[in-house]
Amino acid sequence: MNNSLKTLSLISILSILLGNSPLLNANGLLVKTYPDGARDDETAYLFKNSTSLVSFIVYAKEKPFELKKGELTLTIPSGLKIVNFGVYRDKYPEDMINCNLLNSEENIWTLSLGDRIVETVYQIYGKYPLVPWSTFVIYAYLRPSGKALPATKFDMAWRLSGNGIKPFEGKMKISLVSAPEGEKMPKDFFAWSAYGNDGNVADRESFDDFLKLAKNCGINGIINSGPGLPSYYSLSELNKKGFSVIKYNLLKHCLIRPPDILAEAGFPIKDNDRAISFTGHNPSSRKDNLGGEGGIYCPSKFLLPDSPVMEYMVQEYLRFYNEGCHIFFSDYEDRSYARCYCQLCRKKFSEEAGLDYTFIMKLKPEELIEKYTRQWHLFRTRQNASMLKTLRDKLKPVCKDIFLGINEARCDYKDISIPGSGRGFSYFPEDPVILDASVDFHDADILASGVGSMQQLELWFTKNQRGQFYINKPVIARVSSFVSVNWGYWCVLGRMEKGKFSREYSGMGCDWRPLNQKLEIANAAAIGAKGIEVDFTPSSTDALVINAIHSGMDYIGEFEEMLDKKYRQNWETIKVYDLTSEKSPRKEIMEKGFMSRRFLANINKYGTLQYTYHRKDDKHLISIFNWDYYQTKQVKILLPEFSGKDNFYIHLYNDGQRHLLIQENGKKEWNAVELADGLFLEIYRGSLTAILFAEKIFPGYKEMKSEKKLNITPLDTPLKLYSWRGEENYSGELFKEVVYKTMLENMKKHILEKRNNE
Repeated sequence: MNNSLKTLSLISILSILLGNSPLLNANGLLVKTYPDGARDDETAYLFKNSTSLVSFIVYAKEKPFELKKGELTLTIPSGLKIVNFGVYRDKYPEDMINCNLLNSEENIWTLSLGDRIVETVYQIYGKYPLVPWSTFVIYAYLRPSGKALPATKFDMAWRLSGNGIKPFEGKMKISLVSAPEGEKMPKDFFAWSAYGNDGNVADRESFDDFLKLAKNCGINGIINSGPGLPSYYSLSELNKKGFSVIKYNLLKHCLIRPPDILAEAGFPIKDNDRAISFTGHNPSSRKDNLGGEGGIYCPSKFLLPDSPVMEYMVQEYLRFYNEGCHIFFSDYEDRSYARCYCQLCRKKFSEEAGLDYTFIMKLKPEELIEKYTRQWHLFRTRQNASMLKTLRDKLKPVCKDIFLGINEARCDYKDISIPGSGRGFSYFPEDPVILDASVDFHDADILASGVGSMQQLELWFTKNQRGQFYINKPVIARVSSFVSVNWGYWCVLGRMEKGKFSREYSGMGCDWRPLNQKLEIANAAAIGAKGIEVDFTPSSTDALVINAIHSGMDYIGEFEEMLDKKYRQNWETIKVYDLTSEKSPRKEIMEKGFMSRRFLANINKYGTLQYTYHRKDDKHLISIFNWDYYQTKQVKILLPEFSGKDNFYIHLYNDGQRHLLIQENGKKEWNAVELADGLFLEIYRGSLTAILFAEKIFPGYKEMKSEKKLNITPLDTPLKLYSWRGEENYSGELFKEVVYKTMLENMKKHILEKRNNE
């Protein structure tokens, strides 16, 4: 037995002894459950007044085998019913669901699975452990039955059986909460989410419930990606319901499709349209070019007027536009150094860089990029900008309302800045400053997670020495911790197992995910984002996360008119003091989690309290975000002098609760003199508080008396939000270390793998 199987066997034994998933049987089957599997407390939070999804992820332990006449039984209270189920991407008919009365309060539901191959072998791999995407995932949809629920917390017993296997069973802890409804959602703020992995399985009523929930949470765009949307819903139907449909990654897919596909579509490719890769050959597929590191086609050739590649792209965009997709963006992730080294690319590069063409032609690819590392990266970046501009210019005359964007990731190092592009730099040739004029919006791939993501997002909102923004187009922020913790089961379950069964950790440590989700949404909007890309999908969220999305969007809806980058003031205009005297327990708690310690590093680096200050006319808005998930903060704010008006009203917003702050004597109005000593607030753990100063009282705010507490002493110092940042001092050597060498190592690894396989 190899080491990985020995490890798996040990984990399996421990799991059974400790009563945790995964569950194993003698035939080598392994089952994990979701969404409880994403939490250390092993609780599945579902809705008591809407449809919820639970998943059973089935693996083979050592080798694939056939499960004959499989059945999954679930025991649930009579106040809930199972309305639909499917396996992987196959929806099962209603007659495969059977319900039998167990007692006066519970029913046993049997889902007939039929004969299926259990083909995905379980393993844990990667630095941040992943598990394989299983082709045997049972999705079960639960909905209120109309009968009263005896309790909001209960155990759902389940049992998987079939011919040829020993039946095994488990229990899923369930906690029911209410689904969010309405409140004040934003009107002109983009909020997009994909549907999820069960798109081919969901029944119409369950999908309608999803759309209702999405609408109540301010979601107004559905990203068409992955398994896709249910076939019974046309794009035009979604448009009529108020949802835009966003086509994801079409640009990338067009540029990696092989020549025979383009030829079949009527766009034959010539040999010189194909790129010359780093290894000197013409790839016939993206996989053929350094294992996917490089593209197929020459970037210089498809910028020529008669390029069949560009015309093919235009046709594909028009096709999806006519079907109802009017918003497009791609996670392109082009590799600067993988291709192309043809004569035309070298000529264009020498002209742009002001270099001798004859000399450039003599250099081998590795010599060229070693000598002109940064110049080549910028050359490819500007070519990508030209490609996007050309595509946009061809589409706009016939698609008036088309909205084209690109996903971009920015590295963030405190002592790095590239002149002309703000702080930070881009690993891929997609610097948003250079691409800004070629797109309608930017999709910001903020990678750090939590408060670190907010620091990266700030890189899209830097200004030049004249006080002008480097980037003018709207920024849509990815705010679901996509990288450090991706919440798809294939990412979470391996990390959870790593956390639970390693002596170094006590779990994954991320049960505060809902708090993090709310803060990422609200803080991103306060920084200046005009939209979010969020994970609202039923197959990778739970009821608490969806409620958190609603909470973050409620803040945006309440203050939408002021949350614009043009109204944002210098953070140093006001002074915010953290006067909390007790030590936070976050360090001791978060260091024990396999993933939470990564979030903790960002909190320690950037600080637990972040704030923004906006001013529009005579209204002032201060928003404070507490990224400490374990401690309430005692905060005092010294306010700017309000000019022009003596009297104003103070509105406090605390995670959706709205209060009008009145003085101890009952007076509702305030003036600058009465606030000379500052304003004291408690910012609850993982919460956001907004203070709005206005000349009138806004509706929905209940009166609450202020309490004067904690004076500032000479030893207290105000927060310095960006003290960690260095000077604008571009380092070519660090760029080489972080971008060039990393990309080169990946290419050489694929070259070596190819040679070993030949």
